[in-house]
Amino acid sequence: MTLYQRHTRSMKWQRFKRRIRLARGNVCECCGATECRIEVHHVTYERLGRELPEDVRLLCVACHRAADATRRTA
Repeated sequence: MTLYQRHTRSMKWQRFKRRIRLARGNVCECCGATECRIEVHHVTYERLGRELPEDVRLLCVACHRAADATRRTA
């Protein structure tokens, strides 16, 4: 299991995600979608395990997929 996988399964990460969702609402920060699954997307992995709120965005599945594809081609 990778460091990323261990981290995203941890209670610390689960609490962090819950705080982000409560603070920002369960809304895609890219397209505004609310009627779908909203995921927490890492904008940066610089502080993996010590994320700050600005290190992540709430994205719907489609926007999350597009953000990951953009990161892979950058």
